[in-house]
Amino acid sequence: MVQTSEGPLEVLRYKDEIAENGTFVTKGYYLLHFLNDKLVELNYEDARMRPDRPWRRDNRP
Repeated sequence: MVQTSEGPLEVLRYKDEIAENGTFVTKGYYLLHFLNDKLVELNYEDARMRPDRPWRRDNRP
């Protein structure tokens, strides 16, 4: 959480996973942005499109 000029901003991130061949595969992440305790933005980040994090076929971050 961070304090902004508009109020407190909190970003929550949730994994989007599927089961594949007996293991979990992270497809991406849902990002929920709350400003003053109200949802103001919802985004989806594809795990395979991040150059700094290779797509993994396990539960490691």
